[in-house]
Amino acid sequence: MTTQLLPNQHGRRRRFYTPEEVSAHNSADDAWFCVFGKALDLTVLIASKTSALTQPLINCAGNDVSHWFHSKSENVKTYYSQDKKTNLPYMPMGRFLHVPPCEPTSKWCTAMDASDDTPWWQDVKYTVGSVSQNVRQLRVVNVLTQQSDVLEVCGEETMEEIQSRRYPV
Repeated sequence: MTTQLLPNQHGRRRRFYTPEEVSAHNSADDAWFCVFGKALDLTVLIASKTSALTQPLINCAGNDVSHWFHSKSENVKTYYSQDKKTNLPYMPMGRFLHVPPCEPTSKWCTAMDASDDTPWWQDVKYTVGSVSQNVRQLRVVNVLTQQSDVLEVCGEETMEEIQSRRYPV
């Protein structure tokens, strides 16, 4: 997996991202997601699996999709179908990668590839960091010129991390 670096990262993966930083990655060519506080980069997965199953992911790129999953099991939410007398996956945006179809079909393979043995929302190789739950406004003032700038920073970051990301030396 190639780690996508944002400007001024100098080759280091960051620990935290703001929700606004994740929302900037909202296209098929650059698709990030928030799932239970984790920032996931699915750009490579979407590029390698171009099909109708990637369309719900492309449509929701840059957003928090935690509501698609149970918070305790981290599996796709289900509902009980009175007609079929069984639990079916709840997919308000349509069926997406690694979710079986609701109807029996011979076109769906139950065995995943060796590279797909874990669903994308549980696969650590797509995790690029955590999404900050504590975004703060930080005002930086140049005392010589009196110019100021307000930055949105992750409350979990140290001053060194903020400095290295925002003001590289």
